[in-house]
Amino acid sequence: MAAQRSFSLGKLSRFLPFDLLVMSLSPKFGRFPRGRNVRPVQLIPTEIIQAIFSFAVQPSSGDIDLEEKDLIRATIFSCSQVCRFWRTVARGYSPLWANAIDFQESSFLAIQELLQLSEPHLFDVGHRSAPFQVYRRRDILVLHILQAHSHRIREWNVDYCAGHRAEFHPWLLSHPSPGLHTARWAGPISYPHPNSNLNLLPNSAPRRLYLEDTDLTLSPSMSLLRLTHLSVCNWRPSRRLSSTQWIRFLAYTPRLQFLTIRDSTRDDGSQIPFTIPLVHLPDLRVMSLGDSISMVPLLDLFSHLEPSPMCAINLDPLPPLSSVAPAAVNQYLHMFSSRLFAHFGAFCEDPSNIPQLELAVRPHSPRCRVTLGTVRDADIALVEHLEDSSTPGIPVDGSTTAADTIIFPALNIGLAHLEGPELHQLSALSSWLLQRATTLRITFGDPFNLYPSFFQTEIVKLLSRMGNLTKLVVDEGTIRAILPMIQGRMLQPQEVMNFMGIQADSHLTPILPNLEVIEPAKCVNLDQGGEAAFSLLNFMAWRRQVGCPVDVVDFGAGSKMGRSRVVRRYGMDVARLFSIEDG
Repeated sequence: MAAQRSFSLGKLSRFLPFDLLVMSLSPKFGRFPRGRNVRPVQLIPTEIIQAIFSFAVQPSSGDIDLEEKDLIRATIFSCSQVCRFWRTVARGYSPLWANAIDFQESSFLAIQELLQLSEPHLFDVGHRSAPFQVYRRRDILVLHILQAHSHRIREWNVDYCAGHRAEFHPWLLSHPSPGLHTARWAGPISYPHPNSNLNLLPNSAPRRLYLEDTDLTLSPSMSLLRLTHLSVCNWRPSRRLSSTQWIRFLAYTPRLQFLTIRDSTRDDGSQIPFTIPLVHLPDLRVMSLGDSISMVPLLDLFSHLEPSPMCAINLDPLPPLSSVAPAAVNQYLHMFSSRLFAHFGAFCEDPSNIPQLELAVRPHSPRCRVTLGTVRDADIALVEHLEDSSTPGIPVDGSTTAADTIIFPALNIGLAHLEGPELHQLSALSSWLLQRATTLRITFGDPFNLYPSFFQTEIVKLLSRMGNLTKLVVDEGTIRAILPMIQGRMLQPQEVMNFMGIQADSHLTPILPNLEVIEPAKCVNLDQGGEAAFSLLNFMAWRRQVGCPVDVVDFGAGSKMGRSRVVRRYGMDVARLFSIEDG
C-alpha cells in the first residue's frame, strides 16, 4: 500500500505546490481546525483539486494493461484517504469512481456504492487479461445489480464458469448498450426455454466482439459498421453458422481489422453459391481461421474472403484429411495452396523478401502440435504485436522495433496431429514457399521416440523441397533426430525436378544441396562425447564427402568452424572447436 500511495502522491506533486502538499499531509493537521485557522489545501478551489485527481488517474491509452488499471484504482483510493476534505471532494467527483470498481474482489455493498458514485459515466466489467469470473452465488448477485446500469457498460469481460447457471436469466446481454465498445464473453449460459434464442447485444454497435465456448447468438439488429475485432471460437454446435451465413455476416463488416473464426463453422453439406460475391475487407490485418472437424466449410470460407495484401494468415488448426473423401484430398489441398499463393505470391518474386521460416514441433501442445510459418509463436506475434497499429510488419525474432520489421505478410499453418498423412498438408500447402525460402529454424521437444514415422517420412519430404535453403538453425533435438535422418539421403534427378522444381544433372543430389551454414541455438549442449556433438560432426563429414560441405556458426564469437578442421579434429571437444578461429 505504501508503494501505491507513493505512486499516487508522486503524480499529484506535479500539479500541487510542494509546500501546500506537505502541509496538507502533515500529522499535526489531523483534524480540521475551528475558527479562522484553515489548512492551506482548503484554500484551493474544489474544481482545481478535482482536475488534479483527473490528471493523476489519466490512463496512458484507451486500452491499458491490467497493471496500469490496478495502479489507477489504487491511486483513486489513495486520493480519497489523504484527509476528510480530500475525501469529500473525491466523493463529489463522479468521473473518478468509474475506474475504481473491482467486480471480482470488492464487497457487494462497495460495488453498489461505487456504481452510485460513478453515475452517469461508463465503466468496464473486468479486464481482457482478468475477466470477471462468474462461479459463485455472490457473482450472480453482482450480475443482477448491473441490470439498472447496463446502459453504462463500456466493456464486457466475463468468464461464465460452471455453477448457478439456472439462477441467472441472461437478460443483461439482451438490453441495448449504446456506449458499448467491447464485449468478451466466455462460457455457456442457460436459456429460459430449450428452443429459445438470446440475441446478443441488440441495437448496439460494438467495436470489438469476442465469443468463446458459448451458445450466445449474434443479433440481427446489431450494427456491424464499427466492428474492427471479431473472434468466435469453439461455438456450441447448435449455434454455429454455415460458410454461406458467415460470408453474408462478414459482408456487413467493412472496417474489420482482426478476424478469428475457430471451430465455429457448421458443415451443412453445401457450398457457397456462385451468386454470392467475394467479401472485400480492405482494412483486415490478421485473418485466423481453423476447424478441427471439417475441411470443406473452412476452405469455402477462406476462398471467399478477400483481405488486404499485407494481411497475416493463420490457419490453425487445419482439419484432418479424413474429413475429405480420399479421391478429393489432392483437389482440396491444391485449392488451399493456390489460394495461399494468390495472397503471398507477389512477395515471393524476390527470395530475399522471404523471412526465416519456423518449423516447430510441440508434442504436448493442447491445440497445435506442429506449426510451419514465418513467426515463432503465432498467438503472440499475430495478436499482441499486430494490435499495435504503429508497427507496419512482423518483428524478426521477437524484436519490437520498427527498424527490425520485414515487409512480408505473416503466415502460420498449424496441425493438431503428427501422423504422416496429416503432416503431408504442410508440404502440400506451402510447397511454393519451401522452394523459395533460404533460411529455416527447426524447434521441437524431442518427440522422436513418440513419433518415429514423422521424421522418417514427412520431415524428409518437407526438407527435400527446400532446394534454395542456405542456412539451417537447429536446436539440440533437431541435431539428434533430424540430421541423422537426412544424412545419406540422395535424390534422383526426377525427384529433384518434382520436389524443387529445378533441372538436375544425372548425378545424385543430397537433400538441401545449397545448404552452407548450420547455426546451433544458444541452448544446444555440444559437450565432448555428447550425442548432439557427434551427430553434428557426422553430418558435416558426410556433406564434405558428397561435395556439399557446410560450416557451423559459433553463436558465441560469430566465427565459423572450418570443414577441414572438423574432419581432422573429429575427437576434440566441440566447445574448443567453436573457440578456435578459422585460419
